[in-house]
Amino acid sequence: DVISALVPHYLSPSQRASASTGWLNRAVTEACAPVRGETRPMQPAGDHMTSIDGYQVSDMLLEYARTSHKVGPVTREVWETLITVVADPAVLYAVGAAAYYSGQPEIAKLTFQRAADAGNVGGINGLGFLMHCAGDRSAAEYYFRQAAEFGHPAALNNLGGMLAVGGHIEEAEQCYQRAIDAGHKPALTNMGFLFEDKGNAGLAETYYRRAADAGSAEALNNLGTLLASRGEPEEA
Repeated sequence: DVISALVPHYLSPSQRASASTGWLNRAVTEACAPVRGETRPMQPAGDHMTSIDGYQVSDMLLEYARTSHKVGPVTREVWETLITVVADPAVLYAVGAAAYYSGQPEIAKLTFQRAADAGNVGGINGLGFLMHCAGDRSAAEYYFRQAAEFGHPAALNNLGGMLAVGGHIEEAEQCYQRAIDAGHKPALTNMGFLFEDKGNAGLAETYYRRAADAGSAEALNNLGTLLASRGEPEEA
């Protein structure tokens, strides 16, 4: 159980020593009770009727954890405990992503590897991303290709970027197109840049406009630059 494994890390030695039988059930019950009206710190959640598969933390509590200076960083011990008790590959991937953005790349790598070993394609892409950040292009491409074989949209986009930088333009275009077909919006911007780099301003504009319509600020900026260079400052 994730909660029972993590809670001891946040208790003092005296609190752990004085905990009585059933302390966790009582704590969870209290955490699910309304506070100041109808707001509950946690709520039971389940995939099936009458079953509790876990607990959903309130948005208010999550926001407090993100913004309050009273909440310290997650320690390495907590991360290590978390990745040993989580079994769901998709959750492992999410934990790995959270670890990376919390400045724990080693924990992220370990977690992505566990997710990948359990069949999570996002974990494979995550390993590629970490290798790319570390400057190991060969390993990054290896993992991106593995994930791309499963049709992972972000991996296809990432692989396309690596291929484009390496001068493999035709294969990069194929990867971007597969990512676009799978609904990966960032690939639209990359495809536009690819065509602009090839000197095909018409297709570049088409993809930049599609990406801009999908909400990409980068594509909007690229489109403006392209239009300005073409002598259309008003629309730019």
